[in-house]
Amino acid sequence: MRDLDRIISVYHPTNRPNYTEIVVGDLISVSVSYQTVVAFWGPNGRRVCQNAWSTTTGKHLNHIDGGDKQAKADRLPYNEFRRQYAAALVACGLADASQLRELAEADAPVGA
Repeated sequence: MRDLDRIISVYHPTNRPNYTEIVVGDLISVSVSYQTVVAFWGPNGRRVCQNAWSTTTGKHLNHIDGGDKQAKADRLPYNEFRRQYAAALVACGLADASQLRELAEADAPVGA
């Protein structure tokens, strides 16, 4: 995100440094597990990525969406999640359209 002046809060909802929530004004809230964006709340609601990482990241995802059977079924495949995240950043004015491809392909887990 390029406009750091809009960040309202950065906190650790589970009191662990490996899970962070970043709130950028009333535009978007981003959930980060370790150093990877795994969920966000943006202009079109909440989006959560399927777990392609570790057990701990799975716990973070469960904290975000409740982790029940329906919540897990609603999680997006990684590539679709990244595409929607990139589009949300553009919609919020935090990235421009020329960055869409780079943003959509960042941090891909092995096998995604």
